[in-house]
Amino acid sequence: MSAELVEEAEHGLPPVYTDPLKDLSKREMQILIAIASGKAPALAAEELEIAVKTFSTYRARVLEKLGLKANVQLAVLAFELKLVPSVLNLLKKEDSE
Repeated sequence: MSAELVEEAEHGLPPVYTDPLKDLSKREMQILIAIASGKAPALAAEELEIAVKTFSTYRARVLEKLGLKANVQLAVLAFELKLVPSVLNLLKKEDSE
């Protein structure tokens, strides 16, 4: 049994959903979206008008706040939360044009 189910059984309370992005700043969200979109750090930093080192610092903060270790995990989270379009959606859009 998961810890949430055990707690629910013990306390009769449903598990609480928490928004994983609630603690991210606007800039951290921009970094998350840039990474999930597959942008190279130099290009993303240029578009956001920040230094590459600053981009990397924000990236580390986002990973830490979300309890993740790699960019691929950020990308998966962003796709699951529909922050960026999936490749399949992009392909469907191209086919319809």
